[in-house]
Amino acid sequence: MDKISVLIVDDDREWCGTLHQQLEQYAQFNLMTPLHGGDEGLNIIEASKPDVIILDLMLPVYDGMYIIDYISDEMPGYKPFIYVLSALGSEKTNRVLRNHESVGYYSIKPTHSKTVVKNLFRFLDDRLDTSKVIPEPNQTKPDSSPSVNIRIDYHNTPEGIDWLIEDYLYKLGLATSMTSAKCARVAIEIYMKKSVKFSRSTMMAFYAEVAQTFDPPTSAGAVERNIRLCIKRIEAARTPFYEQSFLNSGMPIIVSQFVHGSANFLKQQILEAKGGKIPGKHTSELYSR
Repeated sequence: MDKISVLIVDDDREWCGTLHQQLEQYAQFNLMTPLHGGDEGLNIIEASKPDVIILDLMLPVYDGMYIIDYISDEMPGYKPFIYVLSALGSEKTNRVLRNHESVGYYSIKPTHSKTVVKNLFRFLDDRLDTSKVIPEPNQTKPDSSPSVNIRIDYHNTPEGIDWLIEDYLYKLGLATSMTSAKCARVAIEIYMKKSVKFSRSTMMAFYAEVAQTFDPPTSAGAVERNIRLCIKRIEAARTPFYEQSFLNSGMPIIVSQFVHGSANFLKQQILEAKGGKIPGKHTSELYSR
């Protein structure tokens, strides 16, 4: 199977280096030299037509939106997978990118480099043949050493939790770059690790803990309001995932029920992937390698 050519265009040189190092550990990718300006990025894109473009929006000379529009309007027949990573996260930007046929995925920074790799395997699974074992880092091909399918590996590692929750919220119809969705993601992740028993007093303490993960910190009330907003958007979106998985059982409209139910649903997915059963109160075994 041919390798997937990947071009990173981002003016953050340190981030480019980190992501490049993460990707080069997998033999499925043919990595091009990272570029840091929109003009040089567009020149290479026109000349080489990479399969995947990991693109920042805020770039010198030509910004990311210009590059996306140029590919769509001026390069007929060329359909790369464009993975947008940007600190620019307004609702307008999110709406434009989600509706743009040339954009395969959009995520707001900061994003862990391992999450980017896992998302690429997820979205390009038909081309990367992820039914086969994915080499561990620093291997050029599978060998007899212990390994697992990358889909299961997502569920077996702490790094996979972010991806799992983000994918879950995305399927429910949430733009995962929005502040409200971030509140929901962090709340679900913390609950998955702690399994808090909610009461009026513990709920506010829990929301306060979620609030402290933001920089700058927000308030417990803001966290609760943002998650409530997520629930309204999920109900309004009525995605197929929502219809199939939640409508019949009754989509919770109370914030505590949403966090509790979502965390339990995702823990069940992890355990099913591991061939296990729902554990007791303590769930640290879910994240063991």
